[in-house]
Amino acid sequence: MDEKTRVNDWEEAYIEKKAAVKSQAADKKNTVGLKILAVVLAVFVILVCMALGYHFGYKAVTYNGGTGKGIQTEVVINEGDSLGEVASKLYKAGVIEDKLVFMFQARFYDYDIEPGKYILDDAMPYKDIFIKLENGGY
Repeated sequence: MDEKTRVNDWEEAYIEKKAAVKSQAADKKNTVGLKILAVVLAVFVILVCMALGYHFGYKAVTYNGGTGKGIQTEVVINEGDSLGEVASKLYKAGVIEDKLVFMFQARFYDYDIEPGKYILDDAMPYKDIFIKLENGGY
C-alpha cells in the first residue's frame, strides 16, 4: 500500500467518523427536544387535572342545588337501587343537575336512601332531597 492510498483511506475514515458524530449530535438534539416537549406536555396535563379537580371539589362541597322553578315530580326508588341508579333517576326527572356531585355529597355526608315513592321538586336544595330520601317515601 502506498502513501497516497493510506492517506486517502485515513481521510475517508475521518470523513465517515465526522459524519457519524454529526448524526449522533443531531439525534441527541432531537431526543432533547422530545424530552422537553414531553415535560411541557406533562406539566400542562397536570395543571389541567388540578384545575378540574379543584372545580369539582369546590362544586361538590359547596353546591346546594335548588336552582329550578319548583316543578314537582314523582320519583320511585326501588329496593336495591344503587346510589348511581338513584342519581340517574333524579337527574332524568330534573330534580338534580349533577349526578356526580349528588353521589359525592350522599357518600361524604353519609346519607342512607330508603326505597319508596317521593314527590320532589327541582328547587329543593340537595340537603332537603337527602333528608326526604332518608326518611322514606309516602
